[in-house]
Amino acid sequence: MDALQKIEILQALMAMFIPNVGLLLIILAISANDFERTRWDYRTKVESSLFVLIGLWCVFYCVIGFASNIVFKKRELAGQWTGIAKAALIVYGIHLVLSWLWLVILIFHENIMLALADLVIVNVTGVHLICLFHRVKPLAGYLFSLYIIWLTFVTTLNCCLLIIN
Repeated sequence: MDALQKIEILQALMAMFIPNVGLLLIILAISANDFERTRWDYRTKVESSLFVLIGLWCVFYCVIGFASNIVFKKRELAGQWTGIAKAALIVYGIHLVLSWLWLVILIFHENIMLALADLVIVNVTGVHLICLFHRVKPLAGYLFSLYIIWLTFVTTLNCCLLIIN
């Protein structure tokens, strides 16, 4: 394995790690929080499922991180920061921040309605990213499509929380 291949592997690993940084910080904050102030009904079920959901979220963050690496490499091959790849990576960054914000709103601010509104925006930017990533490299768009299926499931859970509470 030559140096270039090692660099490409390291880039891919970093791209998969970056989306999980925000998630890791939220996990650390959740584990420091004892949930005593949570006023939700069915609190025990939410707390016990939360870490399973976060684990799955981590897997899907790795998938979209890998997809972003594909887009980044395509941009890198073009040798410029213009066009669709640039737009895709900017929207991707915004999407990640909104995605991290959902957990903060839901867990720490306990505002289920605002969390759902955030998730709707996350879904819309996610669908937009499928189109952008697909235009850069179809495989990246297909990988992001898997994440949208996950987002649909999470949005449904958020709606159920809203109805229950």
